[in-house]
Amino acid sequence: MALMDMVMNLVKGVMGQGGDQIASQLVEKVLNSGIGGGAGGLMGMLEQAGMGEQVQSWLSNGPNLPISPEQIQQGLGPQVSQIAQQFGMSPDMISNALSQYLPGIIDRMSPNGRL
Repeated sequence: MALMDMVMNLVKGVMGQGGDQIASQLVEKVLNSGIGGGAGGLMGMLEQAGMGEQVQSWLSNGPNLPISPEQIQQGLGPQVSQIAQQFGMSPDMISNALSQYLPGIIDRMSPNGRL
């Protein structure tokens, strides 16, 4: 198990059984915060950084391709630190949460292929 997986599991354990829901809500708050232009802005940044295939899979009806925490940090750059500061968390925790929940949330936000 990767170190960040262990950290997220520890955080979820501290938060109790609702840890997954809290982490998912955190990602939704990030998307709604306006940082990077909301969901569309974040997706655009990821596409420009070479993750267009992943982003398009989240919008399509097929399976969602994964994205790693490292790809999140690469694609969003200093935005990750800004988001982390806003939510009082480390950049690693933010990028890990985004990598785990962003594909599914974008998928749910785009039932017809559009946000």
